[in-house]
Amino acid sequence: MRPHRLFSIDSIDIAHDAATASVVATALLAVTLASALHRLGSLDATVGTVWVSYVAGSAAALMIGAHRDRRSAMRAGDRTVWSAWRVAFSAAAGIGWGSAGLHASAVADAHVQIAVAMATLAVVAAAAPHFSPSTPALLAFVLPATAPGVVAAALSAHAAPRAIAPTLFGIAALAAIVALLAHRTIARHGRLRSDAERRADELQRDRDAAVQRAVDLRRQKLRAEAANLAKSRLLAAASHDLRQPSHALGVLVGALRGVPMPDDGQRLLQQIELSTRALDTLFGALLDVSRLDAGVVDVHRRPFAIDTVLGRVCNEHLLDASAKGLRLSRVPCRAIVDSDPVLIERVVRNLVSNAVRYTDAGRIVVGCRYRGARIAIEIRDTGRGIPRDQLELVFREYYRVDGAASDHDGGFGLGLAIVRRLVALLGCRLSVRSEPGRGSCFVVSVPRARTAHAAHRRAARATAFVVIVDDTRAVRDAIARRLARWGYDTLSACSADEAIDRLSRCTARPSVFVSALHLQGTETGIDVIDRLRAEYNLAIPALLIGEASDTAPPADANGYLLLHRPIENGQLRAAIAQLVAAGAPAEAVEAVDD
Repeated sequence: MRPHRLFSIDSIDIAHDAATASVVATALLAVTLASALHRLGSLDATVGTVWVSYVAGSAAALMIGAHRDRRSAMRAGDRTVWSAWRVAFSAAAGIGWGSAGLHASAVADAHVQIAVAMATLAVVAAAAPHFSPSTPALLAFVLPATAPGVVAAALSAHAAPRAIAPTLFGIAALAAIVALLAHRTIARHGRLRSDAERRADELQRDRDAAVQRAVDLRRQKLRAEAANLAKSRLLAAASHDLRQPSHALGVLVGALRGVPMPDDGQRLLQQIELSTRALDTLFGALLDVSRLDAGVVDVHRRPFAIDTVLGRVCNEHLLDASAKGLRLSRVPCRAIVDSDPVLIERVVRNLVSNAVRYTDAGRIVVGCRYRGARIAIEIRDTGRGIPRDQLELVFREYYRVDGAASDHDGGFGLGLAIVRRLVALLGCRLSVRSEPGRGSCFVVSVPRARTAHAAHRRAARATAFVVIVDDTRAVRDAIARRLARWGYDTLSACSADEAIDRLSRCTARPSVFVSALHLQGTETGIDVIDRLRAEYNLAIPALLIGEASDTAPPADANGYLLLHRPIENGQLRAAIAQLVAAGAPAEAVEAVDD
């Protein structure tokens, strides 16, 4: 707790400002009064000199005290001691002026008594501001200074002093009252200022604490973001190692299909297979989220026909929709958009998959609308719907609407989280409208291509992503250049390990694998294709390039297309187009009955 102050800072300032003027005025008045009394023959010169020196010395002592209070930042104890000395010096100064009144009462001249009384009252009035900060000092000065003169006037043998005695008393009392009121005002101002300073200190402490909390929170946020990014990068870098056991488990389960076993074993194997697929799906979703958060997914923008993407996605989900008795429809669209076709396809696939999963009856409509310079891709369903207060929550990881999912529906609450990240990465817009019990409509807004005609020609060609594996750099570079001229996206590698490593850093799903049949070491092109297919658990079309002496049966037995060197451009182009078409079957969706 802060120690009690006998004098506030404001009081010290007021006393200091009034001290010099008061001392000078007191000294001049004392000299003037002593000279006048000496000329009237009422005061001896020696006595007058001693009296003037005493009065001036007392006033000077008070001035020194005021200067000391202002100049030094004293401790509370020192200030208490000095305040006692101030009261003592005030009393001494008052006694000095009171002695003048006593001297006047001994003189028979009424004019002398009146002059001394008026001079004393003038000193009291002039000194009031100086003593107002301290009530004890004020009373110690006023009472001994005025009382003797007033009493002497009241008891005087002359009529004139007795007549003005009440007036002198009133003037003295008024000066004391004014000084007391000034003291009260100064004290109140000091308290207000002290309270304001205390509140300002508290506000400053609160502000400093708030700033420190904000700094701490920001530091913690940065640490959390750095830890999350490090986690995402670790998962993204280790995606191959994490998925390899799951792939191996899937291969082993598939091998068990050919092993004779009783019906109970078959049912158990079926459950294991379903669990393995769910595990692989979950791994894939987690790793996709990690790669997106780690910022290792590259965006390859180019114009393409959005209808090709919509048709391919609808074809993939047509059987699942039919199995649930749903009608999956696509509205044909001739729009050309400017974005990454692989990532846009992933967005649409997740949204259509969700629509099929959470729609129990009715229909699903996939199409697009023109919205100025953008194309709005819409996926409408007559499913369960989403409550209004959960429309933003459904895009969080692992969040599922209450009652909208079960253990057997294959949903992990990551599909829409991936959609949100992909849309943000592409710079597109995502919105949803829904009503419980009536269905939902997800809308992805994609920029339109600026030159639709040229873009359409490019989009018609560039609908595939080709992975090339050859241990000779010149060969794989030559194939990649030819495919690039024909509008295909390519990825080249010298081995299966390098291809898997590079594919783990992108979300694009290969459309065709191209590999040399003979490679260095014991690995063959067939081994490479098998490993790459195992990475995706899909029978992705593949092309093997062998020598003229190689025979077709080994490749045909595995469902691969085999070409022999040397290969003409037309031959290679036709083979790639054939494999792309095999991987993306013709559209078989219904037209919308609008």
